[in-house]
Amino acid sequence: MVINIVAIIIGTIACLFGYKVVRIWLALAGLLLGAALGYYLGGLIGGQIWPIVGAIAIGLVICLLSYFLYRVGAVLIGALLGAAFTSVILTALNVAVLPWMLLVGAVLVAVIAGVFLKEFIIIGSSFQGAYMIVAGVYALVTGISYVGFEAGMRAVELPWFIIAIIALLGIVAVVIQNKIEKNNPPKQAQA
Repeated sequence: MVINIVAIIIGTIACLFGYKVVRIWLALAGLLLGAALGYYLGGLIGGQIWPIVGAIAIGLVICLLSYFLYRVGAVLIGALLGAAFTSVILTALNVAVLPWMLLVGAVLVAVIAGVFLKEFIIIGSSFQGAYMIVAGVYALVTGISYVGFEAGMRAVELPWFIIAIIALLGIVAVVIQNKIEKNNPPKQAQA
């Protein structure tokens, strides 16, 4: 139940402010993943201090890289989504999925993500947030968890009307984020 409530809260933030908070979320994710990696690598060296030193050092490095190089992350996510969408579409059309087809889909969406970064982040965060909100509420009502790592594939089991609500909320969130961004232009550097 708690994870569903957290998903609803995070989903709401993603729907409304996804573009504004993307760097912070990537930096936090980089810090956590880097700290885990650093702790593991420090443990391989031995001693009690090295896991802590490794967690701090690698955690901070990956945190900073994630914050400043978020475009690279968006392009990589675009590549993964492109390959996944290509596979789903070709499978739905009963076409044999070949590696070169996945590569074409990956490169195409990665380029789109790199060129249209702001739009990619707004659309992605809007629909991800919409999924988290609707799946979280639906899970609270039904008692079945649709949020989390192990339940990720259950999304395809959602009833059609829930998927329609996710799509509608995602579209509304894209419009809201675009209005927010249009009303708050970036600050110009003072000369």
